[in-house]
Amino acid sequence: MPWILDGPWYQLLITSVVLLAMTFLFGLWSGLIYRRFGLVGTVVFFAVLTVIPVGAAMIVTSRQDWPAVGDFLTDLNMLAASGLLAIVAAVIAVGGIRHDPQVDGLSRTVPAAAGKDTSGRDP
Repeated sequence: MPWILDGPWYQLLITSVVLLAMTFLFGLWSGLIYRRFGLVGTVVFFAVLTVIPVGAAMIVTSRQDWPAVGDFLTDLNMLAASGLLAIVAAVIAVGGIRHDPQVDGLSRTVPAAAGKDTSGRDP
């Protein structure tokens, strides 16, 4: 596919790494949301992911700015598009850092000390 491989080798490497990171982070968040909130949370998550671009398209349509959006997207080169996707990936990755077990109501389980019987039975 010549249109993918056009340009220097580092451009292909940067684009591939960014797309791989985006795919990984999307799968990570999808799995985390399913494990934490179950099926209902997953459906809500994907509904929100559907509403955001539809809302953005409605705003652009109401302002009649599709030519400006088209000009912006066609003026991007591959490295600039990879840079924009890298910023999105960084925002998605940083979204998981703000986890405070005390605020979220989650607690960490501490492993039992070696040699101690924690079963509650008499020896």
